[in-house]
Amino acid sequence: MQNLSRSTQPATMPRRLSILGATGSIGDSVLRVIAQHPQRFSVQALTAQNNADKLIALAVQFRPRMVAIGNNAHFARVRAALKPLGIDVLGGSAGVEEAASAQSDITIAAIVGA
Repeated sequence: MQNLSRSTQPATMPRRLSILGATGSIGDSVLRVIAQHPQRFSVQALTAQNNADKLIALAVQFRPRMVAIGNNAHFARVRAALKPLGIDVLGGSAGVEEAASAQSDITIAAIVGA
């Protein structure tokens, strides 16, 4: 008879991550690891400055609680694309700062010049 009381893996909650600069090369690398281990990580926030299309695609894939687009010229398009998913969309530098303050276990700061 199999012993069902012993687990081979500890029962832990996924680590919550916020990725500032999610559309760049460092963001790509981090999100690749997250995609390979979805049971270990959950994405809370993603930010980008200008790459709205990639930010939208990443939000659809990872379903964060919020995204922020630094360039307000892209805000309306990102918000319209993500509204049906219930993802909060923030804009401008204040939006990026708010996303940086999201409740996370780990925040990856991959913003050029930051």
